[in-house]
Amino acid sequence: MQELNDRMKSEHVSGTSACGRVTVGVNCVGQVQSVDIEEGLDKSSSEQAVLEATNQAGATAKETYANAIREMAAEMNLEFPGVEGLLTSFTSH
Repeated sequence: MQELNDRMKSEHVSGTSACGRVTVGVNCVGQVQSVDIEEGLDKSSSEQAVLEATNQAGATAKETYANAIREMAAEMNLEFPGVEGLLTSFTSH
């Protein structure tokens, strides 16, 4: 499991705001790695866009991590009752 966690720390995903002018990059354990904000957004719009992009990136990171757990369990021929429901609840918004 530590190996998976280490791999997820080095894997990166991103999220973009609804307006398309802010992109946030996170690793797959949810640590923000980068924020790119295009010029010209006012303070209120910038704040909303950063929230949207961060939430999208976080959701993508969770989904990526959950898929990695599914793959690991399949490779090890592990079947845990209820694990799919747990992973689905982990990644639902």
